[in-house]
Amino acid sequence: MLVSDLIQSSLRKIGAISTGETPSSYTDTLQALQVMLRSWAQKKILVFASARESFNLVVAQSLYTWGVSGYITSTRPYQILSAFVRDSNENDIPMNIISEETYNSISVKTLTGRPSSLFYHPLYP
Repeated sequence: MLVSDLIQSSLRKIGAISTGETPSSYTDTLQALQVMLRSWAQKKILVFASARESFNLVVAQSLYTWGVSGYITSTRPYQILSAFVRDSNENDIPMNIISEETYNSISVKTLTGRPSSLFYHPLYP
């Protein structure tokens, strides 16, 4: 089921739209759904879905924004479970997912070369 289908179904159940009607905008309802899912996660009520995302790295770029207007335009995930860098020979090199504390302890964040670690902040774009 797509998120848009879930939102439409929910809006029909509460009488906000009629059968066959579609909402004019998903922005508010998507934000409300994300808040609800985060609230559930804090209460240890887990809703799990796994998706694979891919994007090209940009030379000398160390920060990538995620979300509708970001570099990665899909919906931000709650958590990143694994990541890798695929080189020009189609070899996948695993990346370490590090904590915010570990990221903050890195004194020089502007080194060049192939990345080996990533820090993901789910509330920051």
